Amino acid sequence: RAEVDRKFDQIIEFSGVEAFLDTAVKRYSSGMYVRLAFAVAAHLEPDILVVDEVLSVGDVAFQRKCLGKMGEVASEGRTVLFVSHNMPVIKSLCSRALLIDAGRLVDDGDTDRVVASYLRTEETPEGESQLRQTDSLMGTGEARLRWAGILERNGATSRSLHFTEPLRVKMRFEVLDRVPEGVIEVGVSTLDGQRIATMMSTDNGGQAFIFEPGLQDVLLEADVTLLPREYILHVSLHHYSGATIDLVDSVTRFSIINVALDGGDHYRPHEVRGYVRPSTRWQAPRRVG
Repeated sequence: RAEVDRKFDQIIEFSGVEAFLDTAVKRYSSGMYVRLAFAVAAHLEPDILVVDEVLSVGDVAFQRKCLGKMGEVASEGRTVLFVSHNMPVIKSLCSRALLIDAGRLVDDGDTDRVVASYLRTEETPEGESQLRQTDSLMGTGEARLRWAGILERNGATSRSLHFTEPLRVKMRFEVLDRVPEGVIEVGVSTLDGQRIATMMSTDNGGQAFIFEPGLQDVLLEADVTLLPREYILHVSLHHYSGATIDLVDSVTRFSIINVALDGGDHYRPHEVRGYVRPSTRWQAPRRVG
């Protein structure tokens, strides 16, 4: 208690709850509670700081402060036990990783190796996926994603696409209650969870969709040139107002092969650098002066 009193001002400033000091903690939102809890724990100088998914709350500025504080604690020779499913952050922050499945220690060692082991255990279907009720992470439930697949140009599902081939995604929703203004979000991420592209059905002035009860198919075709790698597809459905109707993470897994359909284009460097090749226009060198 004495240590908390001594560092009270630092804790409040770090947590960002200054405006709510007169509010009972039981009235705090879950995000505010986690922010305050992390601030208290981090400023008490424990030998072991346990951080469980704290980066899932708060804005970007608070998340940066958390990362900075964890780095500071580690640099002082103390231990940070960081619990997370965010693979990029784990790889950037941790020198050692433990993989736990159903309470059992599965792997322990170098972070890159353990992350790779974790990704191999993910049972993400390749090319297409039949979804179950339990695959939905959250949502109001008026509609559910029931099937999604990656399509080749001929309409067949495939686990791989040719380099420069448009990304085609077909989705089937089971609509239980009419959705007058629905917005579909499709995301593409790397295997370690880094989101590299997000496409909304309202992009470029698109109108919200009307979903009538029953099974409804939606087709997305995106002119995005993904570099040769493996990727994960994510799908969610929202009300135009912003509330999420259904969210399914890691719907299916697919790859881009380094051969174009016409055989005339491919990714030249031996090592793939980056994730997306933008459409560009170049001007040849010309003498100056």
